[in-house]
Amino acid sequence: MSRPRKNVGERSAYQKISDAFWRLLETEDYNHITVKMITNEAGVNRNTIYYHFDNIDEMARQFFIDEFKETILPNYDLEIVDLSSNKRELVRWQRISLFTCKKSEYLESIIRNELRQYWMRQINAKYEDLAFKDKIQIEFILSGTLTSIAMARESNDPNIISEITETEIGKALHNFFFPQKHN
Repeated sequence: MSRPRKNVGERSAYQKISDAFWRLLETEDYNHITVKMITNEAGVNRNTIYYHFDNIDEMARQFFIDEFKETILPNYDLEIVDLSSNKRELVRWQRISLFTCKKSEYLESIIRNELRQYWMRQINAKYEDLAFKDKIQIEFILSGTLTSIAMARESNDPNIISEITETEIGKALHNFFFPQKHN
């Protein structure tokens, strides 16, 4: 299949599809989003969608990773970011939070797996090599993290997660996942 054309000064087809996906996810349950809905919203044809992605699940995972790379990875120190004054970061966090509150096991598995892999890289460990009690702790913390992200979205206070990192519990979590930063 040939690459979709892009007119000079126009957003790429990939970006149009991404923007359409996120707009639809704001208003629709993930399991109800169809390729047809995305093509209509993005103003692209089916072939363009399938040029970039095999299916909607692959699309969702890639778009999450795109946002995750830009939001979480550069800020792994959990530096306080004033989301109310940084519109792009606020949009990224809002997008990521959609994966915790759309009642989709698949979306939640994406954020859970990406966070787990990220944390394992931070402590230079393999999840499968951890002791069972350590896995329980990680899953407990992941569940709490995902619930916190979902609740922050419900609160309409974009800075609440950043504020949590300043509490004793937030600092303890930071030390747990980033021990090399505090030695």
